[in-house]
Amino acid sequence: ACKRKRDKIVYGIVYLEGPVLQDRRDEILKMIKKEENIEKRHNHLSRILSIEQNKNHMTITTINQWMALQLGKQFKKAFKGKLEISRDASGRRGRGSKGREEVVVRWKQAA
Repeated sequence: ACKRKRDKIVYGIVYLEGPVLQDRRDEILKMIKKEENIEKRHNHLSRILSIEQNKNHMTITTINQWMALQLGKQFKKAFKGKLEISRDASGRRGRGSKGREEVVVRWKQAA
C-alpha cells in the first residue's frame, strides 16, 4: 500500500457529478473518509490517493479497484442517481505493474 501510494499508482478512478457535492461538501467528505476506513479494515490496500473538487464535480483516485467500486455504490445508495462502472486496460506501466487494468466509476446525480 505504501509503495502504491508513494509511486501514485492508480487502480481506481471515481468521477462524481451533481449539486449535492457542493451543497453538502463536508458531509460528502466525511462519508468518503468513513468508507475508506471501513474498507481499510477489510483490505489494507483500500486507500484513497487523492480527492479533487471543482464545484459540482469531484474526482477520487484510489490505489485499488475495490475502493473505487465501493465509493460508487455508496453514492448510488445515499443519493440515487446513475452509476456506471467500466474497466480501462490502460496499458500504462508503473514500477512493478504489468499493463494493469483500472476500474473507472462514474456517478451522476439525477436531475
